[in-house]
Amino acid sequence: MLTWRTVPTFFVPDSTEWQLTMEPIGSGTRITQSFQVLRAPGCSTVSTLGSSLVTKIATQSTPRTGRRGSG
Repeated sequence: MLTWRTVPTFFVPDSTEWQLTMEPIGSGTRITQSFQVLRAPGCSTVSTLGSSLVTKIATQSTPRTGRRGSG
């Protein structure tokens, strides 16, 4: 598991924690990415924005087959 977060600054005051989880699946690896908005000043619809983004990514994602670096 790999976790990191963005640090708020004066010019970009938001902060988000990101997480990547890697899980062996057969001869490949399932990679799951998630995020949690920790701070979003001036935005009252953070949950809605996050849900919309996840829905959009999930509906546009396609399974990948094949191996990198072979050939």
